[in-house]
Amino acid sequence: MFGVPCIRCAFYNFYGAKIYKAFLRINECVDDIEVQGLREVVSEIREYKVLGQDALDDALNELFLLETYFEMVVSYISTWCLIKKGDFKYSWSSLQDAIDQICLLKQFLLDFQENKYLVLLEKQLAGLEKLYPYKVFFSVGLTANYECSVCGKDIDSLECEHMPGELYRGEVVCGVAKDIGGINHIAIVQNPANKRCVIDYDNLDAVFDPVRYLSNLINKKRLVPLNFDGVAVWKRIVKNPDFIRLKRNDLCFCGSGRKFKFCCQDKKMLEAEHKEILLNDLSVDDFFLLEDFSEK
Repeated sequence: MFGVPCIRCAFYNFYGAKIYKAFLRINECVDDIEVQGLREVVSEIREYKVLGQDALDDALNELFLLETYFEMVVSYISTWCLIKKGDFKYSWSSLQDAIDQICLLKQFLLDFQENKYLVLLEKQLAGLEKLYPYKVFFSVGLTANYECSVCGKDIDSLECEHMPGELYRGEVVCGVAKDIGGINHIAIVQNPANKRCVIDYDNLDAVFDPVRYLSNLINKKRLVPLNFDGVAVWKRIVKNPDFIRLKRNDLCFCGSGRKFKFCCQDKKMLEAEHKEILLNDLSVDDFFLLEDFSEK
């Protein structure tokens, strides 16, 4: 893991104003010129990495962390904009981008846990994830050879000296699939590394009602994104709206073909999941003071 003085120096001296203006706009959920300015910053940092390939490892790693930070902010703001627009399918992908990026910062920044600003963003992203309907995911296995993204050698061989998931000269080591022979298997899993392969629901589907409720609060100006403080989830017992009292030997109302006494006789009440949106009263200035962004 690496320290952050260079990142903070660059942030304070060159990019702090861009971030501050973008977060002023996020409460309006407007993906406008300020956010585009942050995307341009990411492109600039990538150019610095290319031009600085002869630089010391720590300098390239600092640039990677700075790049990841700005990518996370762009993904974070884009997620809220998509939620406001009611584009819940694509907001999920954008949310996963932001979560992946903040996980990288958590892995490689020495003082992540002391950074209240980043910890709050992580809490918000985890809370948003709870509002979506996705509980299981699809994982695809490929028949392929995997090369190291850094040295190009077989990542499982002794010739490759790099560990997957580690940061090396401004790049996280991973396996790149080559000579793909086809799909080996498709599995349904609960906790994959990549949560983007999901059931394709329509934006108007009832499964999106919790996140739609959040969208409505934003559009009615009853909530601004920076005041979202997470989601509390608990179980409660509710009446089964489909329950029909039948004679014990009648066919069950659910259509299973089984007798009522062997099927839904005991399902008059159901356990339902209840979600409550939690709020804080932070202003944009309060939010930035968490990181000591006093010179904007």
